[in-house]
Amino acid sequence: MASTESTRTQSSDVLFHREYVFRSSNGVLAILVLALFGILFLWAAIQGANINLGKIGRFVSVGFAVAGVILIGLGAQAVVSFVIDKRIVVSISGDGIRRGQGFTPWSDIAVFYGTRYTNGISLGFSPRGKRIYIEKSLSTTPLLTDKEYKELANTLHGRLVHERSDVQIELFPREPIGD
Repeated sequence: MASTESTRTQSSDVLFHREYVFRSSNGVLAILVLALFGILFLWAAIQGANINLGKIGRFVSVGFAVAGVILIGLGAQAVVSFVIDKRIVVSISGDGIRRGQGFTPWSDIAVFYGTRYTNGISLGFSPRGKRIYIEKSLSTTPLLTDKEYKELANTLHGRLVHERSDVQIELFPREPIGD
């Protein structure tokens, strides 16, 4: 028997549906960056171990080694995702947002936004009611155009303004932090 959440989501109209594809230029770039930094961190750890830097130096060397192993592990995961042509579905409906197997209802979302990059607009949202939270990225392949984002944001705003007035829909994309 299907859960109430999955039944409700399936019956709701889908306002946006697109995939993130790992077998893309972004996937290759992720592999290269993770591998390069992983190797660089391991090299720094080995060099630090060969120099007498005292207790703090050994602690820093271990930190670099752990970071290098984690980065190489993430790079290996990116390689596997690339080889098996992994895809993550991003779907937005009147009930909430689905990314892969995860589902977030609008009641758990404070802000829906887009971030403008040189190659398009990436979607994202901020969760509601958490002291410490990580903003959720909803990258797709390809990213949205200005027109697609404006249409989606306006549709969501029109749809949710009466049902979920506590959800802020940003009608214009943000500029990335650091630019």
